[in-house]
Amino acid sequence: GLPRYKGQGQVAEPGFQNEKWMDGQLVIVGQDKFGFVWTELGQQVFFARPSDIDVLQLLQEANAPPSSSDRFELQLDHV
Repeated sequence: GLPRYKGQGQVAEPGFQNEKWMDGQLVIVGQDKFGFVWTELGQQVFFARPSDIDVLQLLQEANAPPSSSDRFELQLDHV
């Protein structure tokens, strides 16, 4: 089986209301992947390390000028 370690993960209701820590398990899926399982809730989340190409693309997108739809959303935030 996969390596598992007892731990606690934070959960919350929508809007990050009533947050709390609950028991669960950290699961090591591979060298670049892991997950956390809240056994009581029957919920799980998995994470993976992004590739070098993905990181470069994210950095390029973060430094790109906002698109017209982004500018529209920014203007709405200030109304």
